[in-house]
Amino acid sequence: MQFIISLLVALVALAIVIKLFSLGMWLLWTLLVGLFVGGLARVFVSGTRDMSVAATALYGIGGSLSGKLIAGLLGLGGLLSLAVSVACAALLIGGLHAGRS
Repeated sequence: MQFIISLLVALVALAIVIKLFSLGMWLLWTLLVGLFVGGLARVFVSGTRDMSVAATALYGIGGSLSGKLIAGLLGLGGLLSLAVSVACAALLIGGLHAGRS
Protein backbone atom coordinates (compact mmCIF):
# COMPACT_ATOMS: atom_id res chain seq x y z
CA MET A 1 0.00 0.00 0.00
CA GLN A 2 2.82 2.38 0.83
CA PHE A 3 4.37 1.63 -2.57
CA ILE A 4 1.17 2.73 -4.33
CA ILE A 5 1.02 5.96 -2.30
CA SER A 6 4.69 6.67 -3.05
CA LEU A 7 4.09 6.01 -6.74
CA LEU A 8 1.09 8.37 -6.78
CA VAL A 9 3.10 11.10 -5.02
CA ALA A 10 5.92 10.66 -7.53
CA LEU A 11 3.48 10.86 -10.46
CA VAL A 12 1.85 14.01 -9.09
CA ALA A 13 5.28 15.60 -8.53
CA LEU A 14 6.29 14.67 -12.09
CA ALA A 15 3.08 16.16 -13.47
CA ILE A 16 3.73 19.41 -11.58
CA VAL A 17 7.32 19.61 -12.86
CA ILE A 18 6.18 18.99 -16.44
CA LYS A 19 3.47 21.64 -16.14
CA LEU A 20 5.94 24.20 -14.72
CA PHE A 21 8.43 23.41 -17.49
CA SER A 22 5.68 23.80 -20.07
CA LEU A 23 4.67 27.15 -18.56
CA GLY A 24 8.28 28.30 -18.56
CA MET A 25 8.73 27.36 -22.20
CA TRP A 26 5.47 29.14 -23.11
CA LEU A 27 6.67 32.30 -21.33
CA LEU A 28 10.05 32.14 -23.08
CA TRP A 29 8.39 31.61 -26.48
CA THR A 30 5.96 34.46 -25.84
CA LEU A 31 8.84 36.78 -24.93
CA LEU A 32 10.84 35.85 -28.03
CA VAL A 33 7.86 36.20 -30.37
CA GLY A 34 6.93 39.50 -28.69
CA LEU A 35 10.45 40.83 -29.17
CA PHE A 36 10.38 39.81 -32.84
CA VAL A 37 6.91 41.28 -33.46
CA GLY A 38 7.78 44.44 -31.52
CA GLY A 39 11.01 44.84 -33.49
CA LEU A 40 9.16 44.50 -36.77
CA ALA A 41 6.53 46.98 -35.59
CA ARG A 42 9.22 49.52 -34.65
CA VAL A 43 10.41 49.47 -38.24
CA PHE A 44 7.03 50.81 -39.35
CA VAL A 45 6.59 53.46 -36.64
CA SER A 46 8.73 56.59 -36.70
CA GLY A 47 10.17 58.16 -33.56
CA THR A 48 10.74 54.94 -31.61
CA ARG A 49 14.54 55.08 -31.31
CA ASP A 50 14.39 55.88 -27.59
CA MET A 51 12.40 52.73 -26.75
CA SER A 52 14.05 50.13 -24.56
CA VAL A 53 14.24 46.46 -25.46
CA ALA A 54 11.83 45.67 -22.62
CA ALA A 55 9.28 48.17 -23.95
CA THR A 56 9.69 46.73 -27.45
CA ALA A 57 9.08 43.22 -26.10
CA LEU A 58 6.05 44.29 -24.05
CA TYR A 59 4.44 46.14 -26.97
CA GLY A 60 5.27 43.16 -29.16
CA ILE A 61 3.69 40.71 -26.71
CA GLY A 62 0.56 42.88 -26.50
CA GLY A 63 0.41 43.17 -30.27
CA SER A 64 1.09 39.49 -30.75
CA LEU A 65 -1.65 38.37 -28.36
CA SER A 66 -4.23 40.83 -29.67
CA GLY A 67 -3.24 40.13 -33.27
CA LYS A 68 -3.54 36.39 -32.71
CA LEU A 69 -7.02 36.90 -31.26
CA ILE A 70 -8.14 39.13 -34.16
CA ALA A 71 -6.61 36.82 -36.78
CA GLY A 72 -8.33 33.85 -35.15
CA LEU A 73 -11.68 35.62 -35.23
CA LEU A 74 -11.16 36.45 -38.91
CA GLY A 75 -10.03 32.91 -39.73
CA LEU A 76 -6.54 33.99 -40.77
CA GLY A 77 -3.44 31.95 -40.18
CA GLY A 78 0.26 31.77 -40.90
CA LEU A 79 1.83 34.90 -42.33
CA LEU A 80 -1.44 36.83 -42.27
CA SER A 81 -1.67 36.21 -38.53
CA LEU A 82 1.89 37.51 -38.15
CA ALA A 83 1.03 40.59 -40.23
CA VAL A 84 -2.01 41.31 -38.04
CA SER A 85 0.16 40.90 -34.92
CA VAL A 86 2.77 43.32 -36.26
CA ALA A 87 0.03 45.82 -37.20
CA CYS A 88 -1.46 45.60 -33.69
CA ALA A 89 1.97 46.10 -32.11
CA ALA A 90 2.62 49.07 -34.42
CA LEU A 91 -0.72 50.58 -33.36
CA LEU A 92 0.18 50.07 -29.71
CA ILE A 93 3.62 51.62 -30.20
CA GLY A 94 2.25 54.49 -32.24
CA GLY A 95 -0.61 55.18 -29.86
CA LEU A 96 0.92 54.52 -26.46
CA HIS A 97 4.63 55.18 -26.86
CA ALA A 98 4.29 58.21 -29.12
CA GLY A 99 1.96 59.74 -26.54
CA ARG A 100 4.74 59.56 -23.94
CA SER A 101 7.26 61.46 -26.05
